[in-house]
Amino acid sequence: MMRLLYSALWWLLMPFVLVRIWRRGRKEPGYRQHVGERLGFYDAVVAGSRPVLWVHAVSVGETRAAEPLIDALLQAWPQHVVLLT
Repeated sequence: MMRLLYSALWWLLMPFVLVRIWRRGRKEPGYRQHVGERLGFYDAVVAGSRPVLWVHAVSVGETRAAEPLIDALLQAWPQHVVLLT
């Protein structure tokens, strides 16, 4: 039930989120880049035909802390590519 409520709320608020990104992008043009990635859409070209290991970090600190993990993952599975979000 909560997931349904959350999803419905997200879709209702999406137009406002996009307007906010557009408005902020007027002052900071770089802010409008990669909007699709902010919403979880990535090109298949990122990985090509290689399998993907997806690592998600919320903050800069988490991203930095994930570096040893990413190194270990790539060492264990060298045929994979890492997608860091």
